[in-house]
Amino acid sequence: KDAYQNDQEVDDEDRLRQNIGTSLDYRNNFNNGSFGIGYRLNRDLRIENAPSIDETLYQSSTGPNIALNISSSKIFGAGDSWYNTIYGNYSMYIGNGREDYYIKKDTTNNINEIITTHVYKTPSISHTSSIRMPTKILGTVNIIPSVSLSELWIWKYRYEEESADTSLIIEKEGFKRRLTGGGNIEINTDVYGLFPIKIGRLNAIRHVMTPSISFSYKPNFSQPNFGYFQQNTPSGNPIDYFKDYSSTSLTEIRKYTLSVNNLFQAKIQDEKGDYTKSNLLIWDSNITYDEVKDVLSELKSKIRIKSINGNDLFIINTRHN
Repeated sequence: KDAYQNDQEVDDEDRLRQNIGTSLDYRNNFNNGSFGIGYRLNRDLRIENAPSIDETLYQSSTGPNIALNISSSKIFGAGDSWYNTIYGNYSMYIGNGREDYYIKKDTTNNINEIITTHVYKTPSISHTSSIRMPTKILGTVNIIPSVSLSELWIWKYRYEEESADTSLIIEKEGFKRRLTGGGNIEINTDVYGLFPIKIGRLNAIRHVMTPSISFSYKPNFSQPNFGYFQQNTPSGNPIDYFKDYSSTSLTEIRKYTLSVNNLFQAKIQDEKGDYTKSNLLIWDSNITYDEVKDVLSELKSKIRIKSINGNDLFIINTRHN
């Protein structure tokens, strides 16, 4: 900084030090997860020492932030009961605030004055988790329901109030909690076929077809019954209480997806008389119906053709309307 403020300073090395960055990270991995703490500070001396008439961010700091992650595992441990097939994961993030510093040059009345502004973003805590329970019925049909959840806690939120003849967005003190999420259920099975084709070392071609159908759902969290938006505002537009941290989802999702995956494998006999399997053709297709928009998507396919030794020869992507 002195290299800019002192007119007699001519050290090139000092002048090239235009950005100051400081970071501190600690991470500990354990059997099925991790724990970490981090801090960041960034400062731009070019902006700080030569401000423009426009307000510009020149320094910001975040943290210390804390993150805890637990990877997917069986919630109730190993066993033969139905609840032993339930898997879950969890993560928590504690954001201990963010501080931003802005600077600008005020040239009003031909007087140069440096004005700095300090903006502080209060801490927040977020939790995310997902649960799935794969189940097999009739010995061959897989049913996989899953739920994903996300919860955010804040202690300051956006609020709109009247100000003279207009409206003004302010930051209001108070605890707010937002729980969002969605669900999905998938049903799939495998169908096997074998074609006895003998050409040279080729003994047979094996076909595995995996058809599946899934349904995804997520509500529109801007609806008044959720309580995540300020209703009846002075401007007439609902205000997202949580927008300064992460915007609340406005889109409802109700989608059905049909997929068919095909795998063709060659059964090859080697010189010792042993058999090996090699992928020849992989053909995956899917199509989606959006119930909310009442739209049927294009049928998308990806075809991978391979050589006998398993290497890709070429890949074809198609879209059918």
